[in-house]
Amino acid sequence: MDHLEIFKKLLQLWPNPDELLNLKEGQNVLHVAAKYASTSVIRYILINPKFEKLINAKDKEGNTPLHVAASQLQFFALICLIVEAAVDLELVNNDNLTAFDIADEQLEKLDATPTADQLLAVPVLEAVKAPTSKDKVICMPKGLHPGRDEEPPHLNRLKDVASTRMIVATLIATMTFAAGFSVPGGYNGSEPNVGIAALLNKPMYDVFVICNTVAMYSSIISVVILLKTQPNTFWQVDYFLRKARLPLLIAIAAMSVAFMAGVYVTLFCPLASLTFSETHDTTFKTFVLPKSEKV
Repeated sequence: MDHLEIFKKLLQLWPNPDELLNLKEGQNVLHVAAKYASTSVIRYILINPKFEKLINAKDKEGNTPLHVAASQLQFFALICLIVEAAVDLELVNNDNLTAFDIADEQLEKLDATPTADQLLAVPVLEAVKAPTSKDKVICMPKGLHPGRDEEPPHLNRLKDVASTRMIVATLIATMTFAAGFSVPGGYNGSEPNVGIAALLNKPMYDVFVICNTVAMYSSIISVVILLKTQPNTFWQVDYFLRKARLPLLIAIAAMSVAFMAGVYVTLFCPLASLTFSETHDTTFKTFVLPKSEKV
């Protein structure tokens, strides 16, 4: 039996929805459904006219069902509520917080890595232009919650991480850019290949060029993404940090491979070439030149 079936059974026993109340917190059935993201119950209540007064009802802390869904970062419950025209997005609770404020604050307080649903709770409220307390209050009375103006410590920590990663990505981009022109083995100085890389035809040289190019562009992508973390809120910084992680890891790995390929092609390929040249020269002198010309 799902939540909706249970709810209908309860309505048969208590037809008056006001009787279905959590006395301790003063929450009605829609508060509870929003808290646990019971979307079937939420939709049933929203489309039933007799439950209309429950939609924006407040509990003892002044929280509406929308506030409760935001406090639990219940993405699907929020979706069900915000599409209902009767839901008032501007209501504040006893701490002068809107649903947007609460969702943003709860996301910042999370110690564990947030799930995809939790990360989407704030963007979905932004998408419908849900107001914040600072949008509504001109003069903040003494003792009320400061809303979103106060920057949480977690946001500062994330911004420090973003700055550090940006420095690393910038250094990788700089080094790989320079390595693209200061190629291992240098350039050919004799005709007819003047200016051509001396080790151009070596397979490991191709590995060096490919990995160096991948590292440079991956680090540039990472820098561009991390630039977006500077003026943003907690969830935005966290989102862009996650997005920048993969290209940064690719850049580090590709740069490491490029370095190994560069070292290999510089140290071992010329030696192999020299050995082949000496062997070829000895064979030529032995079998082709007359004895009088052999050294």
